[in-house]
Amino acid sequence: MRRTRTAGQAELLLRPANESLRPLSTIEVALKVRPAPVLSGVQPVWRLEPQYDRWLAERFPRDPVWFCPLEVYDRRVRPADARHTLEEMTVLLDEDADRKGGYTLNSVTGWRQRSAMFAVGSHRLKALLEFLFAWG
Repeated sequence: MRRTRTAGQAELLLRPANESLRPLSTIEVALKVRPAPVLSGVQPVWRLEPQYDRWLAERFPRDPVWFCPLEVYDRRVRPADARHTLEEMTVLLDEDADRKGGYTLNSVTGWRQRSAMFAVGSHRLKALLEFLFAWG
């Protein structure tokens, strides 16, 4: 957790180590996921509920918000020597999800589970805080 000054006001920015020089805020929140259809015998695949994207498009159409499963974020974004930023990781995950139909989430252990921890980030703190209060 760091404090930085923006336009004369203190703004709370929550960031991983490799994002410390960039104006990106992140939150960690449990989000609803739904199973995606896959072939039998294949590891379960999950998609985020589309309600989050719809809500953001209605309220913050020009403020990009990025989603990354927390287990991936902790491994590939958060460490100081991580190769990927949250924005880059989201693009890679989206490409992978398009191929497989969704995310492979090691933190979701069965089809009955309907939520998973995600890191959610934006350059706009207002969008992020409103998202947290609406969906956290």
